Amino acid sequence: MAVKQYRSRLHLLAAREAPKIVILQRKRAKLFHIVTVHTASHSLAEGSWFRGKLYPLRCDLSFDAKFMVYLAMGASGKTWNGLCRPPWLTTLLDAENTGTWYGGGYFAGPRLLRSNRWRCAEQQSLPPPSIRSPATMMTVGAAGPHGGIRSSRCAISAI
Repeated sequence: MAVKQYRSRLHLLAAREAPKIVILQRKRAKLFHIVTVHTASHSLAEGSWFRGKLYPLRCDLSFDAKFMVYLAMGASGKTWNGLCRPPWLTTLLDAENTGTWYGGGYFAGPRLLRSNRWRCAEQQSLPPPSIRSPATMMTVGAAGPHGGIRSSRCAISAI
């Protein structure tokens, strides 16, 4: 019996101010591999394997390619929004999500992350005070349901 082969589906996220591209490679229905390509040096950095589903249209890469925001659904069906350092999906900041209708986000500026209806709290998922500094502060604002920006801010979070 022949081994079943799966076609990969590739989704590319390009940084606006850095020579890096993040590849979200879907191996089969619920298996993703994260790879970072350094276009200046022509090198690859392989990262996390994720068993679940990433929603590439709800993902974005920061201007300097240091952070990636994403919407994910785990193998158990639980959904969440996360902020990580690619090519690893280790979550630095996360927010639970109810379903996949809303979630994810985009970087509107070098240090400004717009979220798509995250349920944020002022104290949610902040790192310990020992690693907070003004150079690592990122503003998390809320985007409206149709891409517009709501006036409320979720949090100012240290990353």
